[in-house]
Amino acid sequence: MNVNVTQLSKRYDGDVVAVDGVDITFPSGQTTVIVGPSGSGKSTLLNLIAGLLLPTTGSIHFGNRDVTRIPPEDRNIGFVFQSYALFPHMTAEENVGFGLLESRLPASQRAEIVESTMRRFGIERLRRRRPGELSGGEKQRVALARALARRPAVLLLDEPLAALDAQLRERLRSELKSIFASLNVTTIHVTHDRSEAMLLGDSVVVMNEGRVLQHDTPQRIYRQPANVFLARFFGDANLIEGHLDATGRHIDTALGSLAVSEPGATAGPVVAVIRPEMLALAPSHPDFTVRVEHAEFLGSRWRVEGISERAGRIIIDLPGDVAIAAGESLPLRLTRDSVHVIAAEDIAIGAHHEPDLTVTRRS
Repeated sequence: MNVNVTQLSKRYDGDVVAVDGVDITFPSGQTTVIVGPSGSGKSTLLNLIAGLLLPTTGSIHFGNRDVTRIPPEDRNIGFVFQSYALFPHMTAEENVGFGLLESRLPASQRAEIVESTMRRFGIERLRRRRPGELSGGEKQRVALARALARRPAVLLLDEPLAALDAQLRERLRSELKSIFASLNVTTIHVTHDRSEAMLLGDSVVVMNEGRVLQHDTPQRIYRQPANVFLARFFGDANLIEGHLDATGRHIDTALGSLAVSEPGATAGPVVAVIRPEMLALAPSHPDFTVRVEHAEFLGSRWRVEGISERAGRIIIDLPGDVAIAAGESLPLRLTRDSVHVIAAEDIAIGAHHEPDLTVTRRS
């Protein structure tokens, strides 16, 4: 079942705009991740879809059903909060089965659903334990199982992994990816973690200041960001200023003439988006050289920050099996035969929210 949000807005005290004219279709049976900086409106949007908040303007449809003014308990949703919100006096089994108590299902069928759901999340052995006896990861599994036991039409998750340590969070991400893939439920997942968004989302919605900046696959948002804010927010990027020629196929930059990956932009000032992994060592025929200012060893790779006389500050990701030291010169080449460009009118969008944002200008 699709979830359709149309011109949805939420204002507080007349002046504070938390969600501003949002139009999104969340596809049936898919996982859509909403990501953005703090205060971007992502959790407010989720609470509007859940019915925990009422919109100032706009509408929400679950399929053909208008649920804009319908209370949460009548929307057939499952909601998983960051704080788990488990009943402390109930066992894990009782928590999982709580949402089924008011159903018309016989007790034997309810017990069967609870058992199969707990088995899906690998928490059968925890059935007699209360929340105070569970670890953070176990509590999160119980909360997810409780939400899904009701067989909701829409599953809503508000930063469900944020309270977990990094190692456990990474493991649960992989488990959730597998679980979501096996479900036929429309899932809307809010997070501030961009890695989580890329891993879990069939599609990703990036928000800022209450507005949707881009809604696309994780791959397209990373490789073809719509503006500078997205280029920076969804991963590190070297933003090289240049001029797009009349054909719309080449951009003249400090690094030379670069082919454009998706011709069509209007000729004139543009910015080329070059991700750190798009650069490689080239001892024989380098495109340019960089003097290393800082190199951080991350195991499988080096994160290098350096200065190019032609292109200014450059960030590069290089294999971890090479030796790199501050002060040395690295010969580099661009590994892609084309680059994504951002049109001039999109260069400044959101830039004032990223104080460290730099665009390398041509010398």
